Amino acid sequence: MVNQQFVMHTNIPPPGEQPVFAVAMPLIYGYGLAMFAAMTLATPKPENKKWRDIGIAYVVFLFVQLFGIINKTFMDLVYRAPPEISNYFPLVQAHLDILGTSYQISTLVMPPTVPLILWILFNTSYMETLIGHKLVATKTQRKRD
Repeated sequence: MVNQQFVMHTNIPPPGEQPVFAVAMPLIYGYGLAMFAAMTLATPKPENKKWRDIGIAYVVFLFVQLFGIINKTFMDLVYRAPPEISNYFPLVQAHLDILGTSYQISTLVMPPTVPLILWILFNTSYMETLIGHKLVATKTQRKRD
């Protein structure tokens, strides 16, 4: 790790050049943990439950960061590497589309939405008191004619 960056060193050197490096910054994918911690510390619940929730969210965000770093590394190796390197990855267009979509999801969608989803899951009773009714839908019986 160099200056809060992961540097991936490949064993695939282009002809006559140095090996390719892929650099990924994990902070890009983990800023949601601070947002989750702020929302959790602001909720009216016991301190030990707040810190338990933050600990669980930390583990979840490790996986969010891992998903982002893996996608960033693949994007660098497939799209931004010299042709001599990217030819080692014979991908069809569908694979490239999946890689691009997963990169966008891991960079743009997951970091801001995962903390909101976790906070709602951990604080359903607080949410129910705020809105005034149950969040979980109950099964209703249909009247038969």
